[in-house]
Amino acid sequence: MKYKYAVLAFEGALKIFSVSDDDEYGSLLSVVAKCAHTENDLRRAIDMYSEIFNRYKNREKNRMNEIIYVSEILCSMYMDIGDFDSAKQYLITALKYFPSQDSEANSASSSSGRPQKRKTYDPTYFKLKIMLAQVFLSSYQFELGLKQLETLMNQNPPCGKSESDN
Repeated sequence: MKYKYAVLAFEGALKIFSVSDDDEYGSLLSVVAKCAHTENDLRRAIDMYSEIFNRYKNREKNRMNEIIYVSEILCSMYMDIGDFDSAKQYLITALKYFPSQDSEANSASSSSGRPQKRKTYDPTYFKLKIMLAQVFLSSYQFELGLKQLETLMNQNPPCGKSESDN
């Protein structure tokens, strides 16, 4: 019951801050979004995190880490409500910040007749790819999910060392 009244007060404060101070508005929006997510008010949390995502994405200087973090949160919330297409879109957007990872994975898996050195993924990239596989598997797109996992299995896990590195 307390949440119900508190969120209304926070939304009023958000309207006031949206007119006056951009930084304070962003900070308060993050707090209210986290609170809504904690209280399992997913519709409100999704709306607020989507706004946060767009604010980060539309800034002159992109904030890659924040965009990726918010994408993960939005993906998990969309999966909770069964909207797998939206979950997938946020992950794909986050994965675009790792262009060299996909191109190196594709070249390592190509058959050139000689053994390729296994690439070690960035831990964040690895986590996003596992989440994408989960989205595919949860939405009954088994072939796509398994393809994601097979690609990761052919690579070194994050922070892992191959036997040749010792």
